[in-house]
Amino acid sequence: AALLGARRLTLGPGRGPALAAGAVAGLLGGAFNANGPVASLYAAARGWDKRETHAALQLYFLVSGLWVVTLHGATGITSRAVLGAALLALPFLAAGAWAGWLVHRRMGEERYRRVLLLSLAAAGAVLLVAAARG
Repeated sequence: AALLGARRLTLGPGRGPALAAGAVAGLLGGAFNANGPVASLYAAARGWDKRETHAALQLYFLVSGLWVVTLHGATGITSRAVLGAALLALPFLAAGAWAGWLVHRRMGEERYRRVLLLSLAAAGAVLLVAAARG
Protein backbone atom coordinates (compact mmCIF):
# COMPACT_ATOMS: atom_id res chain seq x y z
CA ALA A 1 0.00 0.00 0.00
CA ALA A 2 2.87 2.36 0.80
CA LEU A 3 4.39 1.67 -2.60
CA LEU A 4 1.19 2.64 -4.38
CA GLY A 5 1.12 6.00 -2.61
CA ALA A 6 4.74 6.78 -3.42
CA ARG A 7 5.33 9.26 -6.22
CA ARG A 8 8.46 7.52 -7.43
CA LEU A 9 10.67 4.76 -6.13
CA THR A 10 14.35 5.67 -6.35
CA LEU A 11 17.64 3.94 -5.75
CA GLY A 12 20.95 5.45 -4.85
CA PRO A 13 23.88 5.58 -7.27
CA GLY A 14 26.43 2.83 -7.80
CA ARG A 15 26.31 -0.90 -8.25
CA GLY A 16 25.33 -1.66 -4.67
CA PRO A 17 21.56 -1.67 -5.24
CA ALA A 18 21.91 -3.89 -8.32
CA LEU A 19 24.12 -6.35 -6.46
CA ALA A 20 21.80 -6.42 -3.45
CA ALA A 21 18.69 -6.86 -5.61
CA GLY A 22 20.39 -9.61 -7.62
CA ALA A 23 21.48 -11.45 -4.48
CA VAL A 24 18.05 -11.25 -2.83
CA ALA A 25 16.24 -12.19 -6.06
CA GLY A 26 18.60 -15.13 -6.54
CA LEU A 27 18.10 -16.30 -2.97
CA LEU A 28 14.30 -16.05 -3.19
CA GLY A 29 14.31 -17.60 -6.65
CA GLY A 30 16.44 -20.53 -5.59
CA ALA A 31 14.55 -21.15 -2.36
CA PHE A 32 10.96 -20.38 -3.36
CA ASN A 33 10.94 -19.68 -7.12
CA ALA A 34 9.87 -16.13 -6.24
CA ASN A 35 12.53 -13.86 -7.74
CA GLY A 36 10.00 -11.68 -9.58
CA PRO A 37 8.98 -9.21 -6.88
CA VAL A 38 12.55 -8.14 -6.10
CA ALA A 39 13.45 -7.79 -9.78
CA SER A 40 10.27 -5.82 -10.47
CA LEU A 41 10.84 -3.46 -7.54
CA TYR A 42 14.42 -2.93 -8.60
CA ALA A 43 13.40 -2.14 -12.18
CA ALA A 44 10.63 0.18 -10.99
CA ALA A 45 13.09 2.07 -8.78
CA ARG A 46 15.77 2.59 -11.46
CA GLY A 47 14.08 5.64 -12.92
CA TRP A 48 13.79 4.07 -16.37
CA ASP A 49 10.81 4.91 -18.52
CA LYS A 50 8.15 2.25 -19.02
CA ARG A 51 9.70 0.89 -22.22
CA GLU A 52 13.10 0.41 -20.57
CA THR A 53 11.51 -1.09 -17.45
CA HIS A 54 9.39 -3.46 -19.53
CA ALA A 55 12.33 -4.50 -21.71
CA ALA A 56 14.62 -5.05 -18.73
CA LEU A 57 12.03 -7.19 -16.95
CA GLN A 58 11.28 -9.24 -20.08
CA LEU A 59 14.98 -9.93 -20.57
CA TYR A 60 15.52 -10.69 -16.88
CA PHE A 61 12.66 -13.20 -16.75
CA LEU A 62 13.72 -14.84 -20.02
CA VAL A 63 17.29 -15.37 -18.80
CA SER A 64 16.12 -16.38 -15.32
CA GLY A 65 13.66 -18.89 -16.74
CA LEU A 66 16.26 -20.38 -19.08
CA TRP A 67 18.70 -20.69 -16.18
CA VAL A 68 16.12 -22.50 -14.02
CA VAL A 69 15.21 -24.86 -16.88
CA THR A 70 18.89 -25.60 -17.45
CA LEU A 71 19.54 -26.34 -13.78
CA HIS A 72 16.44 -28.50 -13.44
CA GLY A 73 17.38 -30.44 -16.56
CA ALA A 74 21.01 -30.85 -15.50
CA THR A 75 20.05 -32.18 -12.07
CA GLY A 76 17.35 -34.49 -13.41
CA ILE A 77 14.47 -33.10 -11.39
CA THR A 78 12.33 -32.34 -14.43
CA SER A 79 10.13 -35.32 -15.28
CA ARG A 80 8.67 -36.10 -18.69
CA ALA A 81 5.22 -35.12 -17.41
CA VAL A 82 6.47 -31.71 -16.27
CA LEU A 83 8.35 -31.17 -19.51
CA GLY A 84 5.26 -32.10 -21.53
CA ALA A 85 3.05 -29.74 -19.55
CA ALA A 86 5.58 -26.94 -19.95
CA LEU A 87 5.81 -27.48 -23.70
CA LEU A 88 2.02 -27.50 -23.93
CA ALA A 89 1.92 -24.17 -22.06
CA LEU A 90 4.46 -22.41 -24.32
CA PRO A 91 1.97 -21.24 -26.98
CA PHE A 92 -0.25 -19.81 -24.26
CA LEU A 93 2.73 -18.11 -22.66
CA ALA A 94 3.58 -16.56 -26.01
CA ALA A 95 -0.03 -15.42 -26.50
CA GLY A 96 -0.10 -13.89 -23.02
CA ALA A 97 3.21 -12.11 -23.60
CA TRP A 98 1.90 -10.72 -26.89
CA ALA A 99 -1.34 -9.54 -25.26
CA GLY A 100 0.64 -7.94 -22.44
CA TRP A 101 2.83 -6.14 -24.96
CA LEU A 102 -0.26 -4.78 -26.73
CA VAL A 103 -1.65 -3.50 -23.42
CA HIS A 104 1.73 -2.06 -22.45
CA ARG A 105 1.96 -0.07 -25.70
CA ARG A 106 -1.33 1.70 -24.99
CA MET A 107 -0.67 2.40 -21.32
CA GLY A 108 0.65 5.73 -20.09
CA GLU A 109 3.75 6.02 -17.93
CA GLU A 110 1.95 6.64 -14.63
CA ARG A 111 -0.64 3.92 -15.20
CA TYR A 112 2.14 1.46 -16.10
CA ARG A 113 3.88 2.14 -12.79
CA ARG A 114 0.63 1.73 -10.86
CA VAL A 115 -0.22 -1.56 -12.59
CA LEU A 116 3.32 -2.83 -11.95
CA LEU A 117 3.05 -2.04 -8.25
CA LEU A 118 -0.51 -3.42 -8.04
CA SER A 119 0.66 -6.67 -9.60
CA LEU A 120 3.44 -6.87 -7.01
CA ALA A 121 0.92 -6.30 -4.21
CA ALA A 122 -1.37 -9.00 -5.67
CA ALA A 123 1.53 -11.46 -5.95
CA GLY A 124 2.47 -10.75 -2.36
CA ALA A 125 -1.10 -11.31 -1.22
CA VAL A 126 -1.27 -14.64 -3.06
CA LEU A 127 2.00 -15.76 -1.48
CA LEU A 128 0.77 -14.78 2.00
CA VAL A 129 -2.51 -16.63 1.54
CA ALA A 130 -0.68 -19.71 0.24
CA ALA A 131 1.72 -19.60 3.19
CA ALA A 132 -1.14 -19.25 5.65
CA ARG A 133 -2.86 -22.32 4.20
CA GLY A 134 0.44 -24.13 4.64
